[in-house]
Amino acid sequence: MERYLIQVDYENNDDAWWDAARSSVDCPKVLQPIVHGNEDEVVVTARQLRQAEVWAGALPGWDEGPQFAPHPLLMGNPAEEEWQ
Repeated sequence: MERYLIQVDYENNDDAWWDAARSSVDCPKVLQPIVHGNEDEVVVTARQLRQAEVWAGALPGWDEGPQFAPHPLLMGNPAEEEWQ
């Protein structure tokens, strides 16, 4: 089974998304360790990755980081050239 990585992008310092994520009542279980500051990365299945992408992308602040780090989380296969 292929695995993917979700990782905090520390170059994105916009707090709007983090505030929204921490106050959300429907945070996916797989993202809870990141959102609550217990981990800075988690390994997930393709299904969990899609769920995380949809949830995270719907929160305010998702696309408001600097051009070089537009999102608060990096998601995908770290072996690929492009991180989301």
